[in-house]
Amino acid sequence: MTTNAKGFTLIESVIVIVLLGFAALTLSSFLVPQSAQSSDANYYNRAAALGGSVMSRLLAQSYNDIDAFNGETDLSNLIKDASTYSNFQIEVSIEAVSGASNNLKSVIVDVTASTQPTVTFSAFKGNY
Repeated sequence: MTTNAKGFTLIESVIVIVLLGFAALTLSSFLVPQSAQSSDANYYNRAAALGGSVMSRLLAQSYNDIDAFNGETDLSNLIKDASTYSNFQIEVSIEAVSGASNNLKSVIVDVTASTQPTVTFSAFKGNY
């Protein structure tokens, strides 16, 4: 009398469970570092918006009035909605460009947030 046994043995089931566990562990070890870097894009977008806004405000000033913002670090003095950028720090430096017969100033805006690298914006303001 012959019987056809169908199905998996216990050892085959254990091997499949171990292989699936190893595959899940490998997959998660590749995804975890990516989730830490996913916030970088959001940071750079917000830093670009903040830096662009501050730079536009500074360049809209007259040539003689722009020096008042040199060394400015208080964000509320530069933009209206400073509360939306609570974790961001900003530093403005304005210097006359040497050799430009006092008609050109360098405007540099540094934007930093916690442990992220500093994003620097630079422009020149001329006295036309």
